[in-house]
This record gives sequence, C-alpha cells and structure tokens, in this order.
Amino acid sequence: MRLTNLRRLYGPNIYTSRPVTVARLELEELTGQETTGIDGFAARLLALLPGLADHHCAACRALGVSAKDIRRALVTFTAEQANPGRGNVYQIYGRPVVVDYGHNAAALAAMGRLMHEAWGGTPVAAVTLPGDRRDDLVGETAAAIADWFGRVVVYEDSDLRGRRPGEMTELISASLKARRPGITIEAASGPAGALRAALALVSGPGAILLLHETFAAAQAALATVGAVPWPGTGQGCATE
Repeated sequence: MRLTNLRRLYGPNIYTSRPVTVARLELEELTGQETTGIDGFAARLLALLPGLADHHCAACRALGVSAKDIRRALVTFTAEQANPGRGNVYQIYGRPVVVDYGHNAAALAAMGRLMHEAWGGTPVAAVTLPGDRRDDLVGETAAAIADWFGRVVVYEDSDLRGRRPGEMTELISASLKARRPGITIEAASGPAGALRAALALVSGPGAILLLHETFAAAQAALATVGAVPWPGTGQGCATE
C-alpha cells in the first residue's frame, strides 16, 4: 500500500463543511480485502484517525452494511440521479458548467472554492436568489459570491416571491459592488439569458456556476446552448 496524493482543504468543501485532508491510497495487494481480515488494522487506524469513527461508511458498517455494498453505492452514485439540481456538472463545448441550488453564504463560499480548485482560471457566476429572504441575508450571500467571482451575471426568477421586478437585481448588485469594488456585473432575463451572458464573459479555463430556483428552468437553459453532462458524472437531462 502506498500514498499517491495528499491535499489539504482549508474551508467548506464537497466532503464536509469543515477543513479536511484528502488522501489517495493505492492499495496494491490489499485491494478488495476487508480491514477486519487484518489483525488489529481497524483499531490502529482509528487510533491514528479517530474522526473516521464518525464517517458515513463507518456508520454503515456499524449498522451491518457490508463493505461490498458500501463500495457499490459509492461508485454508482451520481449527483444528477441521486441529487438533481445540486452540484450537477455539465459542459458546453468543453467548458464546465456547475448547476446548483446554493442560496446561502456558506454554500456559495464552498462552491466558489471548489470551482477555483477544480478548474482554476477566472470562473463566472450566473446567479439568482430567493426574494423571500431578508435583505441582510441576501447581502451576506452576495458578498460570498463576490469573494470568489469577479464576473457575475444577475437574473431574477419568474417567481419574485413578493418583490417588485428589478428589486432583487438591484439588491444583489449593490451587495456585490460593496464587497468587491470593480466587479463586473451584468443583468440578464431568466436563466437562459443569464447562461448565455456568462458564456460571453468567461475566458481561459474558468468554469461557470449557474444558480437556479427550479431545476427544470436550469435544464431548459442548458438545452438552449447544447450542454451535455460532464464525462463520468452520469446521465443528465440537459439536451432535447
């Protein structure tokens, strides 16, 4: 067994809301073997990494789920099928597009970090936020977006949730500018218009984040630009 990669994630990430260390091991001759078959292995591992006891897989094992079933569940999980509309990755002529429903500051900070670490470059965000959130919460979320995205397209959902037309665009834009003077902001009509505007703004290897209120509307927007699922992420429903 040998360690092939080690990374430290310092903030919220796709695994947890806390900092973590991600290690990749090549099991070699131990591939396919149960840890219970190696004398004292589990006890020594937990002594070194006590946090493993709280891991979902450890909980499954405690409930009697076999390692084989856990492995099958992990390798067959796809966000598009098991968690549609959240963290789903598509591509438009090779350009990564992440579709997500993140509508709070912590979620957008985690997504911003993920997109920088996964693809680098200068990502662009096409965003909408719920109109029934308090102004201060909308401002906090917009500030988190501005921390990670220097180019943002703002659009409003068809359901304004009690807001007047244009009010959320104004509020989000003002909060973005307050947090990051000099930020590039464009207003668009609907998710399809926002996605096209984001494609026009993005450059280099940067990815696009598309926030949505309804996944169906996001799928329709993706279909207008010929988006397809990112390789290896499963079958999405972006094209017609």
